[in-house]
Amino acid sequence: MPVAIKTSVLFAALLCATFGCNSSENTNPIPVPAGVVIELYEVAAAPGNNTRTAVDPTTGNPIDLVTPPLIVTNDIDTIAQQVDTNQPGQPMLKISLTPGGGQKMLAATSKPTASKLALVVNGKVVAVAQIMVPIQDSMVLSGDYQNPGFEMARKIFAGE
Repeated sequence: MPVAIKTSVLFAALLCATFGCNSSENTNPIPVPAGVVIELYEVAAAPGNNTRTAVDPTTGNPIDLVTPPLIVTNDIDTIAQQVDTNQPGQPMLKISLTPGGGQKMLAATSKPTASKLALVVNGKVVAVAQIMVPIQDSMVLSGDYQNPGFEMARKIFAGE
């Protein structure tokens, strides 16, 4: 392979690793609107004294949320809607955390085992995500326009 092609492939791989391989259409980040409550909960493997039962919007199955939430509205700096242009119809919600919220999230997601987090907006679980790597400053959750809770959250995140 010629050096110019190797360099181009390496540069493309570096861009993909740095900025993500999927392109997206983004709304401008906004602060959480007044009156909106956003919480992130760890999902427990089984019910316990410090859990409350909710429903996974994707499967319809019960899930147990560990209380208190890991992240609350005050831990969130901005929110935004993103749309994955590689998968039309795949909405995504971006949450950028405050420095304090980032430290809480990093502490919660640094465990060596994969766990799940539930995004709750105005008391409704709108997404459940498998956590595979530590998260600190921001996260993006994908969902489905046909999920009424996710669609409600998408409109809030888009500033509608």
